[in-house]
Amino acid sequence: MSRSTKIAITEWRDNVGGKLSIDYDFAVQGGAVGDIALDLDIPTGVIIYAGAARVLTTLASGGSATLALKVNSNGDLLAATAFATINSAGTLRLLSGTVDATAASATQPLVVPTVTTTAARTLTLQIGTAALTAGKLRIFLDCFDARD
Repeated sequence: MSRSTKIAITEWRDNVGGKLSIDYDFAVQGGAVGDIALDLDIPTGVIIYAGAARVLTTLASGGSATLALKVNSNGDLLAATAFATINSAGTLRLLSGTVDATAASATQPLVVPTVTTTAARTLTLQIGTAALTAGKLRIFLDCFDARD
């Protein structure tokens, strides 16, 4: 697939997986409170194991907007996060890991969650509290193709 203004499949091989990315421009595509389906369809059985969101143009809001990303359920890739926090981070990790406090060793391994699509899904941006009025993000996902 060739890169368009909305989506770029950087690398994908069936039965292996790959790296997906999509640009989203709030000034052009809207930023109303609610769910906004992005132009990235993900088939059933794809395991998303890492991701990031990078601010390309500073996000703006007339209030205290929050952003979340989902494929299966609310905030499964990114829990609701204040737009100001995303702006100050510049690049934000998706699927953030936690330290396993129950680990027997002193090293306490990092536990990183994964999300497996339970049906064909569309990557969805969730805007809460207040609308976004400007800004642009690039979202990256690393995936395994675990389909039959």
